[in-house]
Amino acid sequence: MTTYAYSRTGAIIATEASGRVRSFAADSAEGVELLASGVVPVAYVPQPVVLTWLAFRARFTAPEQAAIMAAALANAALFSFLLDAAGAAYIDVTDPRTVAGVQALVGAGLVTSQRATIILTPPTEA
Repeated sequence: MTTYAYSRTGAIIATEASGRVRSFAADSAEGVELLASGVVPVAYVPQPVVLTWLAFRARFTAPEQAAIMAAALANAALFSFLLDAAGAAYIDVTDPRTVAGVQALVGAGLVTSQRATIILTPPTEA
């Protein structure tokens, strides 16, 4: 079974039972055909909000990055967070593991809570 939803930008998001996700502009030929066939997308369903490792790392200032790297050498939990993040296919800023990792940086005094809020702000959807 395929479910349909609108994205924040108004595109139609089709999620198939297999997990495959397709996106159609509502005014595209495919979107018009879907709507004409009686498909009624549900209200906006949030999609994962992801960044590449480099884009996530770029959210930290150079001094923060240096302090985090130095601290990770002496703190196994921070080192583990960095390894997991660097090895991930993407970083979801709403994932509890990401939030916990950034909060650990706050707890270690490496970033402020205000900076953590900025770092964990989801990227805008294209």
